[in-house]
Amino acid sequence: MYLTRIDLRPQVRAIQRAMGDCQQMRRLVSGLFQSGRKESEILYRLRADRGMTAQYLYSTTPVDQSALTAGMAFAGERDLTDWLKELGQIWRGDLLTAPTKKVAAEGH
Repeated sequence: MYLTRIDLRPQVRAIQRAMGDCQQMRRLVSGLFQSGRKESEILYRLRADRGMTAQYLYSTTPVDQSALTAGMAFAGERDLTDWLKELGQIWRGDLLTAPTKKVAAEGH
């Protein structure tokens, strides 16, 4: 299991769009891995702190650094597999977003 930090620059238009739309963010995150979504078992979290925005990724495979887009900077990655085995537990996840559809309200 890998824990990866990627610093995001919200001034870049593509990053702004991804931060405003969960499906865009899912595509952006999924594009960082050579294997598919299910094989990588990706979980991610955004954290904004003191003007910096970071994206933390937890996955079974490492990030493909060549897939980083404009506005993304690789900040580090650590293999946590041995440490998690010592704890006696490994968490698994899956990045999945529920599709949404806009429905017109009456009178609008």
